[in-house]
Amino acid sequence: MMRAALFDDEFIVVQGLQTMVCWEKFGIELIGTAQNGLEALDYFEANKPDIILTDIRMPGLDGLALIERILELESTTLCIVFSGFNDTAYLKKAIKLGVVDYLEKPVTLSKVEDVLARTIKKANEIKRIKTLETEWEINKQERLKQVLLQLMLHHEEGEKNWEQVMQSYSKKVYGFTVLALASKDFIQKEKPNLKSIPIRSGNEYFLVLLHLTALSSQHSKDLVTSNVKGQVGIGRTYTEPGDLFKSYQQARKACRYAKFLEVSALHYEDIETYNTAPQDVSSIEKAIFASMRTTDEANLKEHVMSWMKELRQTRQLELMEREIARMVYLGLEVAKEHGAQDPGDDYDFHQEIRRLNTSEAMENWLLFKMISFLNGIQQAKNKESQGAVERAEVFIENYYHKDITLQDVAARAGMSATYFSMLFKETTGTTYIKYLTNIRIEKAKELLLNGGKVKEVSEQVGYHSYRHFTEVFKKHTGVSPGLYRVKK
Repeated sequence: MMRAALFDDEFIVVQGLQTMVCWEKFGIELIGTAQNGLEALDYFEANKPDIILTDIRMPGLDGLALIERILELESTTLCIVFSGFNDTAYLKKAIKLGVVDYLEKPVTLSKVEDVLARTIKKANEIKRIKTLETEWEINKQERLKQVLLQLMLHHEEGEKNWEQVMQSYSKKVYGFTVLALASKDFIQKEKPNLKSIPIRSGNEYFLVLLHLTALSSQHSKDLVTSNVKGQVGIGRTYTEPGDLFKSYQQARKACRYAKFLEVSALHYEDIETYNTAPQDVSSIEKAIFASMRTTDEANLKEHVMSWMKELRQTRQLELMEREIARMVYLGLEVAKEHGAQDPGDDYDFHQEIRRLNTSEAMENWLLFKMISFLNGIQQAKNKESQGAVERAEVFIENYYHKDITLQDVAARAGMSATYFSMLFKETTGTTYIKYLTNIRIEKAKELLLNGGKVKEVSEQVGYHSYRHFTEVFKKHTGVSPGLYRVKK
């Protein structure tokens, strides 16, 4: 419902219009009245009605001055004036000021209703046109965003579409700058000579700045920097729309560096000022791979962190990405040499690394990968060790009756005697000699129970000294071989 106010110095006019007119029928609420120009102006400033009905001649401030002041304050206000037969000159001036209609005195109910009906119709038409203009402006803005995105992505139709968009754009564009935003939550500071267009591409957020005045290079750079608050990467400013994709690519790179270097705003051309030459880290790399081969996780962590500390000092994002990728691929080769599972040719470490924004995230990711390789080596060793021990157990089962030594069994497992002895005990829980002795005694028990003679059984299970066999048997069973056979 629209809101109206009535201003006239004649009480009878005000009273009559208040009571006689059915304002609700026209969708209008009469919210107040005043009987002189100054009171009317004060009331308008306090309440901002949509429609005013005012007499041309009033004390304090006449109707024309009042209308002029009201339209300065709120240009969309719909003004209706009352005029007498001799007010022709005033009426012409009122129409020139922008009144939408007028009422000739004496005022009658039918005249008022006709004017209100025309005013509401005009108000609805103004509203409809305003809606269309708003929709047109929104569509124009969306079209501008689409074309700018085409230019950023170097679409072949971009420049042609830009020319079409510029035909309906009222201001000349002198230059283009792309800002890549670290997040969508940014503060944009409006500048009269810059038009900021927010654009989203996938999960990335950008601002395209349209320069509306010709600027020097340094002036342009300072102006762009002061336009936003937040972590951003800033591309170079270009004068041709076809070069917008260059600013876009530069802004993306600068934004990655801004996050990596933990600075708020970074211009593309300033990236090089942060770089330093890398140090020789070959000795640390050798220590890393040695720790992997010996599956020493604590040393591996220490050496990887030392390596990252040296690399971090270069402050070169691309160099760090390349070196970390190289380290991971070398680490994978070491792991594969020692039997660890290969993740396959389709696995792309580079893609994972490019998602990391800070050196801390890179270090944590590298540690995770290298430790996973180390664990792969450990698992391969465990599997290999288990297989070696199982082969040794089979060999002992088949050749326990012969004079086999620790060196013989270790050779079968493909290991040194010392390492095999340690591995065998870790896996079975007993030493090689105790395991062999237990096998021989169990076999001897079976043979004795089947009626075998002690001396013959002694030789059949690998003991060529009858006395030594008897001592070992009694130690394990508590009785001599002969007594064991008799008792059983």
